[in-house]
Amino acid sequence: MSLALAGLGTAVPATRIDQVEAMAVARAVCRPTAEQATWLPGLYSNSGIDTRHDVSVEVFTLEPRVSSDADPGVQEVNGEEAGP
Repeated sequence: MSLALAGLGTAVPATRIDQVEAMAVARAVCRPTAEQATWLPGLYSNSGIDTRHDVSVEVFTLEPRVSSDADPGVQEVNGEEAGP
């Protein structure tokens, strides 16, 4: 049996975030338990990584948005109502 690589491609997403931002995204997306939340700072600060390239940040935002046609007391986060 033989193996041949016909091609190899790589891509790096345009969005670059630092470890503080990456940890904030992890907290928002994964919603860790209280115990798991104590592990996150160590995981990110001791990884040896300064910045990360991430495609999910391009579509996910941590900032609440208020829709212009909605009740001003109702905020939207990623297109879903987050409550007042």
